[in-house]
Amino acid sequence: MTPVNKPPEVPGTSVPLVCLYLSFALLIVFTIKNIRVFGFAVILAGVLCNLLVIGANGGMPVSKAALRGSDQGRFLGDLENNPYPKHHLATDDDLLRFLGDVIPLPEPIAQAISIGDILTYGGVGLVVVGAMRGPSRRREPATGTPEVARAG
Repeated sequence: MTPVNKPPEVPGTSVPLVCLYLSFALLIVFTIKNIRVFGFAVILAGVLCNLLVIGANGGMPVSKAALRGSDQGRFLGDLENNPYPKHHLATDDDLLRFLGDVIPLPEPIAQAISIGDILTYGGVGLVVVGAMRGPSRRREPATGTPEVARAG
């Protein structure tokens, strides 16, 4: 996907961005192959949300408020002056900003996260819960005549 509203990338940043898109392609293939496993549909939704906002903007927009609220204000200068291939400081020109890293998690986590991250991590949690519960068992249909245990 080509960013709609961003100028051409600075030379040297296109290779990391291509690698990022390839990693998303692999994640999507992996989640689709495992879609029948409890929780993978939620993981897929999160991965697609993140890919959508990154693809639309040539990287993940990160809000100033989320950086400050997550105790990462020290990175503001880095994102303003040298945006990383995956992240950049959100501007009014960014599309789908609500899908960007706009949710602050303060210390001890200290991260700015997105709706896609919440879905992805929540899906991973569901996969773990599903694995802990074990395989589901199909119940046999009732025949109408209950079996009675007899002593003796």
